[in-house]
Parts: sequence; C-alpha cells; structure tokens
Amino acid sequence: MSIIITVSNQKGGVGKTTTSAALASGIFLTGRKVLGIDLDPQGNLGFCLGAGTDSRYTVLDVLNGRVPVERASTGRSC
Repeated sequence: MSIIITVSNQKGGVGKTTTSAALASGIFLTGRKVLGIDLDPQGNLGFCLGAGTDSRYTVLDVLNGRVPVERASTGRSC
C-alpha cells in the first residue's frame, strides 16, 4: 500500500525542504521505500538528500511531456 505525504506552503522560508528531508529520511530508516519529488525550481530537496544533479532535464520537462521521467531522474532512494 502506498501513502502520499505532501508538504506545501506558498510562503518561502517556512521549513518545507527541511521537513520533507526529515520525513523522507525518517521513513527510509524504518526500512520503507521513499520517493521524494521536489517541484521547487531550485531543487534543494534533492541536494539535501544527496541526489545527483548532473541531469539537464527537470520535473518540469516531464510534466510538460518533453522527456520521460526516466531521463529526468538523477536521484536515488534516500
């Protein structure tokens, strides 16, 4: 069974990335699989979790249908 957790707020600087990274890491440490999707153009969640940044494609390219998700993927499980 999958569970979706969303962290969102229009205001900047309220701890969305920190909260998301802590949640993802904590859930991962319990032995579960985690997929973190960072829709922020700066991509700080991926950076915080140690994901690679070598892809020239972003989630925006995937959402616009320009590339398949596999080509935009640069990360790994937490």
